[in-house]
Order: sequence, then structure tokens, then C-alpha cells
Amino acid sequence: MDTGRYTKVEALKILLQRFAYRMVWFDVAMAKAFYRVAEKEIRKAVEELAAEDVLVPRESGYVLKSDMALLQDYVPKDIRSVYALHRNDFLYRAQEPVLKQMVKDRTAGLPYDCEPLQYLLIDGRFHGASVGHFRYGPYDQNDILCDLPEAQSRREEILDALLAVNPGGEFKRFLGMELMNPRPCL
Repeated sequence: MDTGRYTKVEALKILLQRFAYRMVWFDVAMAKAFYRVAEKEIRKAVEELAAEDVLVPRESGYVLKSDMALLQDYVPKDIRSVYALHRNDFLYRAQEPVLKQMVKDRTAGLPYDCEPLQYLLIDGRFHGASVGHFRYGPYDQNDILCDLPEAQSRREEILDALLAVNPGGEFKRFLGMELMNPRPCL
């Protein structure tokens, strides 16, 4: 291995192009959260990529220039989906500080364990998390947090997504309210 092949900025420029390819749009904070590199270094690499016309500034973030042609005429489709993502998921890791703060704000002062277990990606955006306590075997599923205004009407979708990734456990609450018949995980 040749550790002197690239400078740190050159290596970051390669990584950031790969990151942009997978994320489509990203900002410096997302790259910093994912790569755990100083913001100053990421900003320098991003500025060089923008100056080289590889990245294009867009909506306080960046997009690959090669993606801009596709995005010009793109009309987003309505997405209706619910996914429960683990803390090692690529999408979570890129937004980790924001998502951790979201859960911390919603769980402050609760009398039960509130470690985030999975994060809820609903209709293409993060809207909540399941919280409880990690264990070997089924986790303690203490609550499901969600900021969707129609969360109650989508309760079954949300539970189904969480049940798919939590074998053997049982959910105790939904939006802070105890479930009368706790739904067992499959």
C-alpha cells in the first residue's frame, strides 16, 4: 500500500465524488458526519471539486455535475413507504448528528430506556425512531416516536416495518401511549 499516493485533500475529493454519487445531493455536514473528518478539510475538498466543475452548488449543498442534466427535467414521484433503518445504515450515518438530536429532544425526561434502536424513513424522509434498550436477543422496544401528523393512521405500516427488523421482541408504546395489546415481533 502506498500511503503517499494521494494527499489528504486528493483522497477526500475521490471519496466525496463517490459520496455524491450515492447521495445525489449532500452538504458538508453530511460528509463530515459520515467520514468523521474535520469540516475544514471537507470544505476545502468540496471547494476544489466545485472549482474543477465536478460538483455544482445547489440548495445549500452539492450535486455532481453529471447528475444535473438528469435533475433538470426530473419530477419527483410521490413515495409512500416506511423503512426501519439501523444505525449503521449509510443514510443514517450521513445524518447522524441531526437524527441523534431529534431523538434526544423527543425523549428527554422519559422514565424508560430511550436508546434509539432503528430510525424511521417514511416517504423518503426521516420522521422518527423506535427507542428502547439493546440486548442480546430481543431488544426492549419501549416506544415508537414519529413526527408525522398522520402517524396514527399509518400506525400499521410503521409497526410492520419495525416488526420486520426486530424478531422476537414486543412493542410497548406508540407515540408515548401504551399499546393495549402489545404487538409481538415476528
